[in-house]
Amino acid sequence: MKTRKPKIAIFTHNYLNTSKERKDAGVFVYDYAQELAKHADVSIFCPDFGGTKEEYKKVPVTWFDWGGPKTKFATWSFFSPTSVYNFFKLLIVGCKEAEDFYKDNEVDYILSAWVIPSAFYALWLNIKYKVPYGVWILGSDVNMYAKLPILRQLTVLALRKATHRFANSYWLISVVENLSGKVCEYMDAITKFDDISKVKAQKLNEKVFNFLFVSRLEKVKGPDVLIAACKELKKNTNNFHLHSLGDGSMRKSLEEKVRQWGLEKQITFHGVASKQQVASFMKAADALVVASRHESIPLVMVEASRAGLATVTTDVGDCRIAIEKYDIGFVAKNEDPQDLAVAMNKAIQEGKNFNTNRAKGLQSLAKSRSQAKAVSILITEVDKVITVTDKRNGKNGNRKIQKEKK
Repeated sequence: MKTRKPKIAIFTHNYLNTSKERKDAGVFVYDYAQELAKHADVSIFCPDFGGTKEEYKKVPVTWFDWGGPKTKFATWSFFSPTSVYNFFKLLIVGCKEAEDFYKDNEVDYILSAWVIPSAFYALWLNIKYKVPYGVWILGSDVNMYAKLPILRQLTVLALRKATHRFANSYWLISVVENLSGKVCEYMDAITKFDDISKVKAQKLNEKVFNFLFVSRLEKVKGPDVLIAACKELKKNTNNFHLHSLGDGSMRKSLEEKVRQWGLEKQITFHGVASKQQVASFMKAADALVVASRHESIPLVMVEASRAGLATVTTDVGDCRIAIEKYDIGFVAKNEDPQDLAVAMNKAIQEGKNFNTNRAKGLQSLAKSRSQAKAVSILITEVDKVITVTDKRNGKNGNRKIQKEKK
């Protein structure tokens, strides 16, 4: 029986300019694409937000010029007329470019990473050319933008028309199913983080309790909440230090708050960090802190579990479910600096035992998540679509799929 690989396109607004970057959410899309390429012919479709690009060969990338600003739209204010104009420009130009992309590549299936704007491009191709597509719902866009009237209507339509809906948290699945009235399936969004054992631990002051924050310095990630929590925490103890890895539009204002509140000895902003640097800090830190306002389940929490690092987190998405199921830390109220400070202080009171007491749960969480499992979910569903389509067209395109052993 003849077999063939499916041709799968990943539509996303967030992809790494070069494979060495590990600074934003585009990293897990890149890692997922590399794993998916073992089972399919994969290509990427993404707007060009500037920067020097690597010439990808294994998984080629089409960067389309949409003629707008070079800042990613996640940082735009949707209450600004300019941002509204730029968004619809991105949407209209993207749909036209998506048509050209489809004609050039003749893909069998589209996976849209995030709903906005990727799923809108896929919806357009589905309407015009009947291209099957799946939407990988990843939290931030549904949480924030789908609350706006026009975007909500487009989001609901894109979700309902999709062949498949996937989400990276059980909380988000319920949100999507309520929005669309359609079934949504769980599919992890994680990064490749397998070589942590080879990384040397960062040298940190062992006389204090070292917290680690790994995130973009944007409002959705709650860095201002965390700084305010450190202010509250200092009222009880000076025996801690917060190391922040990442950068973003809030950095200057956060640094000003640190100076204003006299937290210079407690907080260090290290800026953008490589994968190896993140692993190095994780191996040395005493606790990870997640302060997000909106989240599904943070990628960094899963990464930290592989380093044996327990977590203090706000009560968002699946964070409480993960913390309680695996017993890997403490949960604080969302957007509540005082309660976050209390949770952080509890971790300090446990000292080195905060991680050692939770080693078994951290190992269980780490083993439960893998890139290969996530890819196998998509391949299984795409195989069904390709088989039906090929039979309808009189082709023998059935493929043998080697599934991961459970």
